[in-house]
Amino acid sequence: MQPGSSLDPLFVLDGDRFIPGPATAGPWDPDAQHGGPPSALLARCIERHDGGEAFVVVRTTVELLRPVPLTPLAVSVRTIRPGRKVQLVEASLWSGGEVGDGTEVCRAVGLRIRRRPVVYPDTALQANDAFDARTAAPGGPETGIERASPFSESVGFVNDGAELLYVAGSVSEPGPASMWVRLRRALVDDEEPSGLVRAVAAADFGNALGSRVSAEQFTYINPDLTVSLHRHPSGQWIFLAGHTGISESGMGAAYCDLSDVNGPVGRSVQSMIIADR
Repeated sequence: MQPGSSLDPLFVLDGDRFIPGPATAGPWDPDAQHGGPPSALLARCIERHDGGEAFVVVRTTVELLRPVPLTPLAVSVRTIRPGRKVQLVEASLWSGGEVGDGTEVCRAVGLRIRRRPVVYPDTALQANDAFDARTAAPGGPETGIERASPFSESVGFVNDGAELLYVAGSVSEPGPASMWVRLRRALVDDEEPSGLVRAVAAADFGNALGSRVSAEQFTYINPDLTVSLHRHPSGQWIFLAGHTGISESGMGAAYCDLSDVNGPVGRSVQSMIIADR
């Protein structure tokens, strides 16, 4: 389930292209990926780009422009706002050819700030600890349980790419829900996924986790994903506590509080297009 295991990674790097495996597939279209793997891949590229070790990514916004195919993908990465303290980095995935010659299917912008240790007063640390105590996950992954997947026959990210342990509710039932998520496989080759990669991959489950309506009657597609972190998670597990807001116009948004085993790390939000089936 992790680097060094017998499971193939989600993507294999072949020269300058990423080859998706079957475990990246989504449940809706047999020829398209789940949003989690390509979003995590873009986060990886942003994190590693041009001196990235001196910076930390605090926000990642992904635009899912088109269905991401299960075919080789080219990637382009560029700094669109250089700076010594704050940077904006843009990454795109391209199908059907090389960068610029194919079709841009997915794009992300990451906000990076320079790493710098800070010594806080005790009062600030105490207030932070109090906030963590109020919003932390209720126990660790051992408190979660497996539930039958609504996509039981699907070979893809939901069943084979990620492990889901529910604490409350489920993706099959309308209403707020929470669960622990971890990757079963490395994202790329045998690399150890970073905390940012794990958070972004898990956060894409948010629109289904807190849905207000039944997936049998409605679709609730998310064309984007934003993950904001005040701390990068540690360990393999990410906890999501999700809920959604909907309107009669078909507009909606899914919100998730994100934690690791040590406490809160940030939040995610996804816009949603809600429609009758």
